[in-house]
Amino acid sequence: MPSWCIIRLPVNWKGLPHEVLYIFFTVLLFSTNSIASAELVFDDKPLTLLLSDNNQARVANCSDFIALRKSGETVKDILDLTPPDQDLAEAALFDCYIKGYVIENQLHEIKSQKPSLGDILRHLPATEKIISSDEEMKKIAKDFKDRSIWDTSPDLVQQDDIFVSEIDYTGYRLIDSRTYISPQNKKIEIITLGSFALYGTEGTRKNYIINSKNNTLWDISKIDMNSSF
Repeated sequence: MPSWCIIRLPVNWKGLPHEVLYIFFTVLLFSTNSIASAELVFDDKPLTLLLSDNNQARVANCSDFIALRKSGETVKDILDLTPPDQDLAEAALFDCYIKGYVIENQLHEIKSQKPSLGDILRHLPATEKIISSDEEMKKIAKDFKDRSIWDTSPDLVQQDDIFVSEIDYTGYRLIDSRTYISPQNKKIEIITLGSFALYGTEGTRKNYIINSKNNTLWDISKIDMNSSF
């Protein structure tokens, strides 16, 4: 699976006012963030995972999933769930991955001022914006080389805790931000950025480790449930 997941939005949402789109998307993102817990049970059943070697495995909690990943397995798909539940399960598995990452690297979470959404959009590469096709990705990579998401949508304006653009009909929201300290006293920031189309059915949820903020474009690493510990 990639370091982002598709958020499946209602097929009839085209033409809805921004306020309605925002409310729906916000509820969805709060749900994806709050579902992640020690338990991985949907409809009273553990998750069934299709692994990259085409075998299957069941996981009922984070300990199961972390042990599975540490055995060398990676996840290709989550089986037997409706699309909304699959999105929630992907978010839950990523949260389990973070729990394992923190333990493996002996990290300690600290209170820290999270980066503003505006700063994130001004410092993440343009290719991290919501993109609907390979052709669009190639065009963005060419036309906005060494530029930021903000540069692709200079009309971005803030509405509550999201930013929206009418130029390319996109919106963004900072879903989660966590800061940790390593035993070597290195600060590690992990963020989750939600992106969505204002008039469509597409949304993404991407996770990043911010390695450095020394340059205009931050040095980032994309991570997901299959990333290494």
